[in-house]
Amino acid sequence: MAVQTGPDKIRKTIYEQICKHIRQYRFETGGIIGVNEQRIICDFRFDNIISPAKYEYLPNTHYLNEIINSVWMEKNISFVGFVHSHLHTDNISQQDINYVREILKVNSFLEHILVGVINLEDKDDCIRWFLISMECVCDCIVNKIA
Repeated sequence: MAVQTGPDKIRKTIYEQICKHIRQYRFETGGIIGVNEQRIICDFRFDNIISPAKYEYLPNTHYLNEIINSVWMEKNISFVGFVHSHLHTDNISQQDINYVREILKVNSFLEHILVGVINLEDKDDCIRWFLISMECVCDCIVNKIA
């Protein structure tokens, strides 16, 4: 996988919020991430999952779309992707890739989506980032900032 850039910065407080929040729950939970006008990841909203699936993250799209189309629109925050947890790996799954590509099909204004994966067995709170487009899946570097 090649390394590409999407939003290349995340506020340290948001990074810590993601790691802390997701680690409180079982694997295959997560939420959406948004960027400000400077393309810095500035918001994370944990998903209010109605009925969690055992082996895949199935977002509550009604709830999350309400955040994107109301709350974030008022604050000039744009959807850039999502973060979720896996149990034994920080690799992206084929289901994750397929899901992202379905989102891209119906949102043609998006060129790619950033996906963060947290391995719940890794105690370092490390998020592995992937930039997914219709053509490729690339490792992505996202740096923490103050």
